[in-house]
This record gives sequence, structure tokens and C-alpha cells, in this order.
Amino acid sequence: MLFAGVLIAGATYWQGTHRQAVDESATNDYEDGTVSVEDSKRLSRDVEMTWGKLAVLNQKFSHLADELEEPQSLAIIVLVVSGGVSGICFYLAREVSDRVAG
Repeated sequence: MLFAGVLIAGATYWQGTHRQAVDESATNDYEDGTVSVEDSKRLSRDVEMTWGKLAVLNQKFSHLADELEEPQSLAIIVLVVSGGVSGICFYLAREVSDRVAG
């Protein structure tokens, strides 16, 4: 769990900084006129049918990351949550081990 959280946080940070670098390198004010997954039920259903629920969740997570100005904050949130969950898992494993042994 902790390893997965570190990987996800690292990927989130890298994607956010890479996306910011691409946005800063754009010189024109061109806006993509396509509809996002949240805005189109048909597009969301097509994505889900083609790629599955995970693709829709990934798209929603990507839009959430886009709304944040700094990718560091999302990466820190992921690290803290995964650290907390893994800490709970380690604690419960120790409790179960103590009950079995004793």
C-alpha cells in the first residue's frame, strides 16, 4: 500500500509538472473545444464501454489534478493518505500476529 502510494504520488507530481511545462510553452491562446468526460454522458459511456470504469475514473482524476494549480499538493495528499492506510495495515497485522502467537 505504501509503495503504491509513493508510485501514484510520484506519477501525479511528474504528470502535473509535465503538464505545466507544456502549458507554459504554448504561445497561442488556442483552447481545445472538445467536451470533457464529465460534460458528456454519451462520451463517458463510450469510454466506459471501450476502456472500462478505470478509464473514466482516470479521466476524472486527471481533471481534478488539472484544477489544482500546484501538483505538489495532490502528491502530498496521496502520500499522507497512503501512509495512514499502510500504518493501519501494519498495526492490524501486528495485532493479528500477537493474537495468533499468544
